[in-house]
Amino acid sequence: MLIGVVLGAVALVGGYLALVFYSSVGVAPLADPVPEECTVSAELLAEAGTPSWQSGPLHMRDGVEGVSCRWVAGPDEHVRKRQLSVEVDRYHAKPAAQEAVVELTAGRGGMSELSDVGDEAFVRAVDGNAELVARRGRTVVAVQLAGSDKTFFSGLLGESEDVAVPAERLKKLVVAVGRELLADAR
Repeated sequence: MLIGVVLGAVALVGGYLALVFYSSVGVAPLADPVPEECTVSAELLAEAGTPSWQSGPLHMRDGVEGVSCRWVAGPDEHVRKRQLSVEVDRYHAKPAAQEAVVELTAGRGGMSELSDVGDEAFVRAVDGNAELVARRGRTVVAVQLAGSDKTFFSGLLGESEDVAVPAERLKKLVVAVGRELLADAR
């Protein structure tokens, strides 16, 4: 009798964990078109684990024309939790864009300069999160990719049991996204 109760409890807990583990971590993409400024190749979005387009409000402030875009994991994703956020801003003059890069990177410790992305670029990555700030001409992009993977015990112990995506992988991806966004920038 005791063995039956123990086996039943194990089956219930195991069933619950399996249900949570196999539940989707993503959402369906919006039907709205992706703004041209935020165009990222489908291959790169798939590699980043963020194929599901979510938003792209245009904004205008102090003579700066820009757009903010976001992608997340798709509805068929069960393990890889990912979010890619992009801001693309066009400034009225190159000095204003240069000043914006200084402002965006100020106070963010650990940013390393890159010489092969745009006119100037800075990146930082830690396990679970990477960000890039880059400029080409009057265009400034800010890219952030965050990610973790569920484990079988995530459902039992919460998100603290998720495993962060390694920093180098995220860094490689934000740099690739930044390059694509700046390819046609002026």
